[in-house]
Amino acid sequence: MQASSDGHSARTSTQFHCAFGSSRTASRFFSSRAAVSLSFFFPGCWVNCVAMLCCAAFSAWGDQQRSGRRRRRGGQSWRGLRGLFNEENLLELPGKQPLLRDVWLPHTQIFAARDQAGSSKGLYVAAKGGHNSESHNHNDVGSFVVYSDGLPLLIDVGVGTYTAKTFSSKRYEIWTMQSAYHNLPTVNGVMQRKGRSFAAKDLVYSASDALSELSLDISGAYPKEAKLKSWNRTIRLNRGQNVEIVDAYQATGPSTEVTMTLMTGSFVAIEMGKITLKGEAGKFGNGTITYDPNKLDVKAESVSLDDRRLNRSWDTDHLIRILFTSKSGSSSDDWKLIVSQ
Repeated sequence: MQASSDGHSARTSTQFHCAFGSSRTASRFFSSRAAVSLSFFFPGCWVNCVAMLCCAAFSAWGDQQRSGRRRRRGGQSWRGLRGLFNEENLLELPGKQPLLRDVWLPHTQIFAARDQAGSSKGLYVAAKGGHNSESHNHNDVGSFVVYSDGLPLLIDVGVGTYTAKTFSSKRYEIWTMQSAYHNLPTVNGVMQRKGRSFAAKDLVYSASDALSELSLDISGAYPKEAKLKSWNRTIRLNRGQNVEIVDAYQATGPSTEVTMTLMTGSFVAIEMGKITLKGEAGKFGNGTITYDPNKLDVKAESVSLDDRRLNRSWDTDHLIRILFTSKSGSSSDDWKLIVSQ
């Protein structure tokens, strides 16, 4: 199957959440952008009600994950309606995750793939195109996540506790909203910009028994100060083998400073050409990232989670930000990261 799209994208209350994820994300059902849900199918505050009606078995499974935790009745009216009319029936249904092998949503430009349908074993990847004026927007055009055996390996951090600042003109001063804290490049010190015109283009999706991939140009998500002509990114799952992230850029200036971020909750050990990720049992995944040390320098830094919602979502007080820096500083370059178990 092959498709391309420059379709419109409408972000809803969460991201990367369809039947894509895993037991780890689902344990935070509806609580963060890192959770599993059908949210992006259904814009608006009634998202969870519609998701449950459209996929009863999955909805039952999600509600059952929360059965041991204190439930909040009331609050927002749409959540109260869900509990009032659906909860008892959902708890009686046999819960089941769809765990689809391949997903492509051309209008939201969201892609997901796993090694095999019906199983969280192996590798799973999801990525998005879209634009930076979506509902509950983060500046994250071209970002991706990777899971290993159902546990988060390379992550989307999510959103912290909502405050007045979240919905103000200072929204993008919040680090979780910035592209520099998503799995994305920062070019000449410039991050992605908010706005409908800052969008992906030239998307091509393809899937087969051997692989599934999304290619797109994310240069349009950056303002002119980044001096980018193009940034072509391919996110590819080679089933039963690895996930490849292939980046190639062309800049308009004679020299270019590029730093690329990967976010993880796993412990990080850096060697020449190889990064080992080791997750705490049951919380984060295990894997390796190989890279060309002739092209990239790498370091890691701790990012404190000083927000209760993020602490609860990830069950930790910090995450790790891996930073790759291009050695060439030239007007064009390319490299490949290979993520394996």
